Amino acid sequence: MNKRLLSVVLILTMVVFLFAGCGKKTVKDTTLEGTWKAIQQKYTQKVDGITTDEEETTYPVINEETPPGLEMTGQLYVQFKTGELKQFIKIGIKGDLPPGLPAEFKDGMVVLGPIFEYSVIGNKIKIIGKYEDDEPWEDEVTYLIKDNTMNITGVDTYEYDDAVYEEISIMTLVKVSDKEVDGAIEIDLPF
Repeated sequence: MNKRLLSVVLILTMVVFLFAGCGKKTVKDTTLEGTWKAIQQKYTQKVDGITTDEEETTYPVINEETPPGLEMTGQLYVQFKTGELKQFIKIGIKGDLPPGLPAEFKDGMVVLGPIFEYSVIGNKIKIIGKYEDDEPWEDEVTYLIKDNTMNITGVDTYEYDDAVYEEISIMTLVKVSDKEVDGAIEIDLPF
């Protein structure tokens, strides 16, 4: 009888370990703070409720205005950290580099773009910025994070020439390691 009980206990122990190994789940980071890689952006303009313009951008973006024999791409990243919102662009070049561009572009140079302040209330991000000598501005967007994907939606409504305009922008991003934008540099691009 003891052998039979021991066998049952051993079998149950093996089954528990088997299911524990099969039940391994990856923990998803659903926090806003961190680095996000842009995947897609959709833009819609409506005038008096009627859609007048729609555009869709997929990242990385290919620059169509480069010289023949050269392909330049730009990958947008956004980083939220301790009240600071940074934008980065990873620039990649295939082909012969034009004069004046650093050789590092060949391998995908990360360039630091504008830096803004931000705060979060609920599912809304309030962005505060200023460009050079301009007056400070504020913008508010909503965000939704599911698993490691975030959608940011901005809506701007205004009146012009007795018509109501509504511009809607939805950006889809995926969370990535902060290492993807490590070593970003600040440069003045010649284009």
